[in-house]
Amino acid sequence: MNREQFFAALIGSLLGLLPIIFTTLISQMEKRSRASHGDKAIDLAQRRVAFLSAWFQARQQFASEQTVAEIKEKIALELDGIKSFVDDELALPQMAPVVKTARRNFFQRMFLLYQPQSAGGWIYHTLFYMFSSFVILFTLAQISFGGELVGYFSATFLFAILPALLFNGLANRLDRKIVQRMLANSEKNLMA
Repeated sequence: MNREQFFAALIGSLLGLLPIIFTTLISQMEKRSRASHGDKAIDLAQRRVAFLSAWFQARQQFASEQTVAEIKEKIALELDGIKSFVDDELALPQMAPVVKTARRNFFQRMFLLYQPQSAGGWIYHTLFYMFSSFVILFTLAQISFGGELVGYFSATFLFAILPALLFNGLANRLDRKIVQRMLANSEKNLMA
């Protein structure tokens, strides 16, 4: 193996790793976003409870016993509402997918830069990346050889780009189906 072949193989392996790195980074950002969402709900609930407690302490000093009893009932109902809100907010990320397919931009769908929702999705993503990496490598080789591989380039288009596009479409379609199924199940769980 000469030096040029070594660098071509190295570039190919690095290109194959880029989509996996992007997918992992996006997944980590989504997890942080979900954790931040839960923390915000808890913080809001704590501030609301602190306000109700302080308000009740101040109101208790100037109200009759009957009025205090009515205020306690209202505050108890509001505290139950706050608890229900926090429970719903903390359960939401587990029940629904993090990113709905409709909210993914063209760039994410085209290069499959999102975490697959199933094993089949992972397979389609991997096959897409394999064929895409081959196309990129072959294009780089075409450029480095000064266009001497023109006949091979059209064959590469048919045998690499078309399957890459096919696997891209299959991955997006499968992911949409799974997300729709997850949303339907989460709606059923909410209704129950």
